[in-house]
Amino acid sequence: MGYHVCPGLFFATVVLGALPTLMEDTEEQKKDFLPKIASGERLLILALTDLHTRWIPTSPRVSAFFDGREYVIDATKLFVPYAHAADHFLLVARTPESRDPWEGLMIFVVDARTPRITLTRLENLQNDKQFEAVFDQISVSPENIVGGLDKGGPIVIDVLAKAAVARGAEMVGGAQAAMDMAMKFAGERVQYKC
Repeated sequence: MGYHVCPGLFFATVVLGALPTLMEDTEEQKKDFLPKIASGERLLILALTDLHTRWIPTSPRVSAFFDGREYVIDATKLFVPYAHAADHFLLVARTPESRDPWEGLMIFVVDARTPRITLTRLENLQNDKQFEAVFDQISVSPENIVGGLDKGGPIVIDVLAKAAVARGAEMVGGAQAAMDMAMKFAGERVQYKC
C-alpha cells in the first residue's frame, strides 16, 4: 500500500479497528464484526485521543460512569480518522479515578448512528480526513465492552505497537517506490544531445 500510495481506510479500520476485536472480543463479537470488516461492509474506527491530553493510552480522563444499567459516556476525541464513514467507534474511556494510569481504561463499541455524536472535520496540512468526535452523554450497554471491565489499557498499547510496525512497513514501501522511480529516471535521463 505504501509502494502504490493507496489511500483508504485499511489502516484506520483493519489495523486500529479489527485488531482489538480480534484479540479481545468475545466469540459472538468476533463473528459479528470480523467478517464484515474483512468484506468492507463495516468500518470500525478507534477514538483514542482526548481533548487537552496526550495521545498515549493512559491519558483519557474519567468520562464513563455506570448508572446501574448502562455506561454513560461524555467525551471529546480528537484525530479520529474517517469518523464520517464509521459504522462503529472503538471509544477509549476511563471509568474510576486511580493513581495507576493503566487502571480503569475501557474500550466501548459505539454505534456511529447513536444520537448525540457530533463530528467536526479538522483541517491539517496533509488534508487527511481527521475529525473531532464529541460523545455527549451517550449510553452504552456493558455487552459492548471490548476485553472486559477496566482492561482496555494493555489492549490499546498492544494495538498501537502493532500499528507502528504496520505504518513503518507502509513508509518503507513508499521509500522503495521513490528509490525505484529515481533509479529509472537516472538510467533513462539524457543530459545533452549532440
